[in-house]
Amino acid sequence: MEVPRYEVVLLGSGSHEHTEGIAISDDDVIVGEFWDQTSGDRACFLTESGVTAMLPDDLPPSRPCGVGMGGIAVGTVETDDDEALPRAFRADARTWEILPMPDLEVDWSAAFSADETGTVVGWVSCNDVHLPCQWTDGRLELLDCGPGLGGSASARCRGVTVGQVDLGGRRGERAAIWRSGRPTILETPRRSDLQAVNSNGHAVGYMDNWQRDDVVLYWDGAKWSVPRHKGRHIRGRGMAINDDGWVLIVDRDPFTRPFPTYLWRDRRLFRLTDLVDWPLGVQQIDGSDMNNGLVIVGNAVVAGRHRAVLLKPL
Repeated sequence: MEVPRYEVVLLGSGSHEHTEGIAISDDDVIVGEFWDQTSGDRACFLTESGVTAMLPDDLPPSRPCGVGMGGIAVGTVETDDDEALPRAFRADARTWEILPMPDLEVDWSAAFSADETGTVVGWVSCNDVHLPCQWTDGRLELLDCGPGLGGSASARCRGVTVGQVDLGGRRGERAAIWRSGRPTILETPRRSDLQAVNSNGHAVGYMDNWQRDDVVLYWDGAKWSVPRHKGRHIRGRGMAINDDGWVLIVDRDPFTRPFPTYLWRDRRLFRLTDLVDWPLGVQQIDGSDMNNGLVIVGNAVVAGRHRAVLLKPL
């Protein structure tokens, strides 16, 4: 097994104080945010082939969550109605739209990622209940929750959607996989969620442990497991998995920044900062997302400012 090493590429920040890298597609398009600490202003951006462009000027305040092939960003946007409830949106560098919710009394909605065909996954909220869903060619489809009361869809690849279903009461949320619209709910002992899936149908996410820290959850297409390293469960959340089985793990400890970030495969765990050729002036690095080519988008601290970075395998 060849362990990758990375060069660090700083993404453009324009006139903004800080940038944040959020997600990357398999064709190396990056979505993120500019933000200014002084004014509080935020704006979404796309970076493709080294060129950074803001999303359309008329896009209201929004939060990007994912990016699909061809540079389609998805996330949530503030609406201009009386209640200003967030709505799921999709956008490219020229246009944007709120994803439709026909014939539903929807309180609000969110989109988290888009697959290789442009299908967007997320949830809609009806009467304060989140319902997992996907939008295909602009058409909304609610996903079956089985015995659950609601849920959320996080990612989709080759017709397999992953996320979680809320079983209610003390059972709470449990990780779920949808094939052909039917859910398989993982009987984990505690709250769990799946965040990413590859073309082989393998998925990663997280489960609560007794100490209330998240530990990595893995689905091999037939059964779930909680991987161990040196006899201990791996802390953090599985954020991405490529077709060769490499998993990007981020331990989002609220008291630690940068977030400890790892690559894991075949029971071997590697700290991301040990795999990086550090450029002059870069002080800290963590990861946010990874594509099938092992390219990672993340964040660094440079001269006291947060900067989005691209980590490219050497």
